[in-house]
Amino acid sequence: MNMLYRIAKQNRIYYRKRNLLIGIAIFLASFLIFFISSFAAVFQQESYASINAFNPNWQGQYQHVPTELADKLASHPDTGEWGLFAEMAFTELPAQKYVYYYCMSDDARDMLRLKLAQGHMPEAENEIALTPEAARQLGKSVKVGDPISLSYQVLRNGKADYSQQKEFIVSGILEDTEDSAGQAFTALISNKLLERELPSGQVSYTFLFRISNRDISSTSEAENIIKNLAAEYQISEENIRINSYNLAANYTDPNMILIISIIICTVALAGIITIYSIYYVRIQERIQEFGRLKAIGMTQKELRRIVFLEGIESAKKAAPLGILTGLAAEIAALLILHANSLDYFQEILPWLSIPKLIILHIGTAALSLGTAFLMMYISMKKPMRTAAKITETEALRYPAYQNRGTLRKKARISRKRIHIFYLVRNHLGRYKTRSLLTILSMSATGILAIIVATVLSCTDARLYADDLCHGQYMIGEQIEFRNAEHPERKWENVIQDNPLTDDLLQKIKEINGVREISVFDSIFAEIPEISDKFEILGVPEENKSFLMDRITQGSVSYEALKSGEQVIVDEHAAKWYFHGSLNIGDTITYVVDTGNGTPLTKKAKIAAFGDYPLAFPKILMASDAFKGICPANCHSGCSVWGDEDYNKETENQIKMIIEEEPLLQLSTWQEYYELEQETTRDVTALCCIFLGFLGGICIMNMINTMISSVQQRKREIGILQAVGMTDRQLSGMLQLEGGLYILGTLFTTIACGSLLSWPVFLWAKDHGILGIRKYEFPFMAVCIIIVILIILEILLAAFLAHSARKDSIIDRIRL
Repeated sequence: MNMLYRIAKQNRIYYRKRNLLIGIAIFLASFLIFFISSFAAVFQQESYASINAFNPNWQGQYQHVPTELADKLASHPDTGEWGLFAEMAFTELPAQKYVYYYCMSDDARDMLRLKLAQGHMPEAENEIALTPEAARQLGKSVKVGDPISLSYQVLRNGKADYSQQKEFIVSGILEDTEDSAGQAFTALISNKLLERELPSGQVSYTFLFRISNRDISSTSEAENIIKNLAAEYQISEENIRINSYNLAANYTDPNMILIISIIICTVALAGIITIYSIYYVRIQERIQEFGRLKAIGMTQKELRRIVFLEGIESAKKAAPLGILTGLAAEIAALLILHANSLDYFQEILPWLSIPKLIILHIGTAALSLGTAFLMMYISMKKPMRTAAKITETEALRYPAYQNRGTLRKKARISRKRIHIFYLVRNHLGRYKTRSLLTILSMSATGILAIIVATVLSCTDARLYADDLCHGQYMIGEQIEFRNAEHPERKWENVIQDNPLTDDLLQKIKEINGVREISVFDSIFAEIPEISDKFEILGVPEENKSFLMDRITQGSVSYEALKSGEQVIVDEHAAKWYFHGSLNIGDTITYVVDTGNGTPLTKKAKIAAFGDYPLAFPKILMASDAFKGICPANCHSGCSVWGDEDYNKETENQIKMIIEEEPLLQLSTWQEYYELEQETTRDVTALCCIFLGFLGGICIMNMINTMISSVQQRKREIGILQAVGMTDRQLSGMLQLEGGLYILGTLFTTIACGSLLSWPVFLWAKDHGILGIRKYEFPFMAVCIIIVILIILEILLAAFLAHSARKDSIIDRIRL
């Protein structure tokens, strides 16, 4: 065996405790990298297979396309497969559900995954094909060939006409792919019926297509082609739809690559800091060893080689073990996920590429192995250089038990009485660099945990529910402007006989469990920048704090808003509806129909922007401003505040009061809360698992530092115990030393984590990630970190105190 290998092997055996810590760090890092990368790859491929198997497979969609433009789009070189469909009519169902009647080409049906289960597609004017769920929603039990009488409203020039009755023959039954909890259901009609009901000039088609260019590789390239094609034919941005799921399933998604890369870099950085810190702490103990080797003729290159072999051999054992454990964990996780969905897995299996999955796993294993060795190499570069630079003379002057730390002159003054804090302070002061490195290493995971916890706390299910439901219960009115069948839903007609009367509001207020009611007024206006009616919300004076406290830019008093000459615009309304074109000081012109048949044109200056709940993405002003515009009852909704977050009896009583008013609709805080709670819980669990493993890597550093500290000071501790230090004082000294590391870690973690989490929060808020709206400091996460670190410190100090007492005092003094 080569001499260098033999020396490195003996050193690994002698320093087995240190190498064990390094091995654990490498094991955890390689496990995390492999498991996250491979599981994400498999899960992604499953999702993509599911999308290709079941989801609509169109990639671009243009709405409101006339026949002439559809022909031009179909012949364009960038257009591959394409299809057309037109929405002719709809049937309104209870609970705001609808059955829509479409005329579709065969290609459009294929792209929308509407497959025929029985019969044939409609050909005659009186034929129709439905999904079973659409028939159930219509209250019909039909078979192929059965007659069915349906009432529907035809869409003419974008407006719903009066209801009309028609007798159909069921020509076909579509596959049952629709969810009963959905809001929209499908019925297909023939082209003959479409031509009879709508003149050719009134038919507005939707154009579906797939991109023909096979050379593109990324989702961003595909999106650019779809947008550029629309721009070429002057199709407005609001009429463009991009199937991002299908694009992600068939092209490389740069965002996914970026996320995986960030995770790998984070894990690798934590591992590098930890391993480097372990080497940095222990290299000081080996100065005599390297000096003696150099004295007998070993070169600098050979010394570096020895240090490198020690580390790389640890990686050779730990990294493959981490990869194998990650593979086992991945298989277990997939079995758990698919335990109750084997039929689903069998259906998507033909869409999965097994060779691709094998290649992905091989690539992920190579990535994990390469990252582990790269971590070791980067971590060992400086220790290798330090070992090579040690001179023979320096090594001979350096006692093995002596530390190389230095004390300031003031710290070397003799004291009449030595106490524990004095000993700990001198020791940490002597090893400032090592102590600082340990604190920074442990803080790295803590800072990341604070950032992640901040994002999760801002996506708290309660905050999400608060954002979508102002109050425990919200009552709103069903307003429509393009439905001839229901003219009573037009706002100008609603305000003539508004169901939200003071008497009704008083009845709700008297319900047991209702604490308070907040009423809001509205007018609906036409604004040139927006193609549809837009709601302007009025806030009464008793609720002015709701209006004024949420202003983020600009300033205005509530009194100034009463005139109607100044308004506040919600930030999200400015971004979503006005496309960010509004600024403070701009003037908005709007036209209001107050019900007397004479439109009223008004102007208002934007005085401020505000951050209001997502239930109110509107223009806001004082309710008094409406009185000069519309003297009628402009109540459009109210928020009901209860003594509890949710009470079934309270909800039932509110429903009983409003059930005779068909225009009134009730939503509850609880339904939004339950919807978001499950999602938040799953994301939190995944983040906690990831941070737990990452924290395990960094904790190795503190364990190494504390163990090294006790081993270096065995002689010192033996002398102190010989002159009277008790076991209790020894344990207290180690507890205090670990406590100072913990305090330093907590201070760095909380301070840096809070500073870094704020810009991350702002970025997530601006991009609408996870519905983040309001900043919440993660107090619970901070408390958990504190408890974990304190428990770790107590256990570690107890273990080290016991380890230090295993040798006799005489043996320790002789070291």
